[in-house]
Amino acid sequence: MKYTTNEKKPSQMFLDALKGGGSSCVHCNCGRTHYAPCNLYDSDDESDYENALKDAYEAQKKDPDGVVINNEDDFIFAKDIDGRTFVVDCPCNGLTKYENWIWSNRDAIRDYLKVRVAQEALWAEQEVVKNKLAGIT
Repeated sequence: MKYTTNEKKPSQMFLDALKGGGSSCVHCNCGRTHYAPCNLYDSDDESDYENALKDAYEAQKKDPDGVVINNEDDFIFAKDIDGRTFVVDCPCNGLTKYENWIWSNRDAIRDYLKVRVAQEALWAEQEVVKNKLAGIT
């Protein structure tokens, strides 16, 4: 099997922290393509829906492990991290490794953020001084 599978899902708390969206067709970072056939057409023409559904099932027939069809939802929901897109309900559960990494390195991340925020504050103060000297208020 060329597609990864992980039983452990990322937490809802982690998913809520990430940006993302939904679409009728999303390519997950693991290589799988996810379809929501009920939203694969843009008109009220029933034949558009039937053709979209047929195309999705033909793609699944060619690559049964790589094509996931979700007839339950209108959209496939995805989240972005590190320049990659992950489908929320994909069997790869690829976001789990990011959540685990962040949590297991939280002390180092916290220390970095503390130093970075202090530096950003110093730079902001310097900008205020520069602006006052330049007559900008």
